[in-house]
Amino acid sequence: MASFETVLIESKTLEGVQTDQYTSAGVRTRIHKFTLTNQDAVARAVSVNLIPSGGSAAASNLIVKARNILPGQTYECPELVGQLLASGGKISTIAPAGSSVTCRASGVEIA
Repeated sequence: MASFETVLIESKTLEGVQTDQYTSAGVRTRIHKFTLTNQDAVARAVSVNLIPSGGSAAASNLIVKARNILPGQTYECPELVGQLLASGGKISTIAPAGSSVTCRASGVEIA
């Protein structure tokens, strides 16, 4: 079994609609770090889903629910650290439209 440390989500501004940010394609993936940074002047609520293969964002796979990130704050999402995605699993996020919340994630892909 081979494993590869990798960036799962390159630094990016999150969208105001539910958006799949990463898909575990042909491997299993363990999340090691997931960071949210609010660059706005007001607090912003961010949600993160870990979606099983073939599924869609739903209350049943919501891991971070409307986490309020204060202006200038960086939140490291301990709820996601160590989580495992099976092949086809996805990381999906939603932030308020027009916000400036950035995200970056890293982990290990296990073949």
